[in-house]
Amino acid sequence: MGKVFAFASVDWRKAALRLPILGLAVFLLAACIDVDDFGEAWSKTTVDPALAGRWVALDENGEKPTSQEYAFTLKDGAYSIDSYVKGQRDESGPLYPVKTLEIGKYKFLANGPDQGVIIRYAVEGDGVVWYVLNPKHAWEFIQKKFPDTDSFYLDKADDEDDPDAPKSPKGAKGDDDDVLRIRHFDDTVFMILAQIPDTEYFWEPDTAIQKVP
Repeated sequence: MGKVFAFASVDWRKAALRLPILGLAVFLLAACIDVDDFGEAWSKTTVDPALAGRWVALDENGEKPTSQEYAFTLKDGAYSIDSYVKGQRDESGPLYPVKTLEIGKYKFLANGPDQGVIIRYAVEGDGVVWYVLNPKHAWEFIQKKFPDTDSFYLDKADDEDDPDAPKSPKGAKGDDDDVLRIRHFDDTVFMILAQIPDTEYFWEPDTAIQKVP
């Protein structure tokens, strides 16, 4: 890849994510930012040609290939992503449609088009690195810089048994196990995501994949 990534241990939401038996859909569900409604934002997505082809997941040091592979195939203006373990296709089927949202200097893989998820990525030579947004730190940033926004909210980990619990009331403190969600993907969301600092305090490099020749 031209660059070695030493990945820190990430416990929140996905303790078993390192295991090379998980498909991309499971990875996205574990490491993503959830989107309740893409709205007009989906019309701003594009297809990133750098993602086309077959990829192999690297180990947690970003060095050795694992048995997990992904195939990005263009279909009707979006990517369809299949996951393979030891050459066997994931029975859960492809992830579709998948496109890219560019927000400021960041790129996000987006699975929509209505409700869905996004996850930040960066192309580094012949590899791609996925970044996980720390929900606690991101929520603190949003509350401080954009206290009046309702575009983001937290699903509190301790509210899972109470569906009627209020969603991220004013002044609520975030925890590492909470789920950061986008209520409606409006212009405010674009502005907030673009302004979250590009540091590991917020964005933790978690998993890398490398292009298969």
